[in-house]
Amino acid sequence: RFSEAKPFLSKAITLYQKQNNIDEKVNTQSILATSLAKSAEYEESMKMFEEVAIYQKSENNNLEVAKALGHIATVYSLLHDFELAIKTYKDCLEFINKSDDKNALAMALYNLGENYMYINDFSNSTKFLNEAIKVGIINCDINIQARAFDCLAGGYFQQNNPELALENEEKACDLLINSSDKRLYSNVQLNKSRILFTMNKLDES
Repeated sequence: RFSEAKPFLSKAITLYQKQNNIDEKVNTQSILATSLAKSAEYEESMKMFEEVAIYQKSENNNLEVAKALGHIATVYSLLHDFELAIKTYKDCLEFINKSDDKNALAMALYNLGENYMYINDFSNSTKFLNEAIKVGIINCDINIQARAFDCLAGGYFQQNNPELALENEEKACDLLINSSDKRLYSNVQLNKSRILFTMNKLDES
């Protein structure tokens, strides 16, 4: 519903351009760039995030650089330019490693694994997803582990290995039984049901 949001975004742009405080300006720019991406204004969004990344790099704010690059990579992924998404996530990973933020590290590894799966590079996909799971275990981050197992299941399913797909989907389900993220749990259960349905169909044939 970008037509409804556009007047407000335009006003935000005007206000942002008038700001003198550079940190506030960059913070507003990040918020605006996120809103533009959600409104499918991808080109403008990436341009703003690139400016944010350049500024944060000049300030040696490694984690903030990584966040901006992560947003850019996400837009590339939304545009199905998975090769550029992977390249940008790898750049993002370099800055995360400098910041030593384990939560951001796990998410970047997961995103790399997911995007490799999209181009059917299952070897790299499995590698990065397993790394995400390891970091998720260290962080006690159940959701990132579950998302990685779910993604692994998707990769195995694409490779016509429903047994391994089901095994990983069950691991995701077990992790999420007591999770507060009901939407993620529901999605994982749905994916498990699809695998079981396919396996039953195979058994019937």
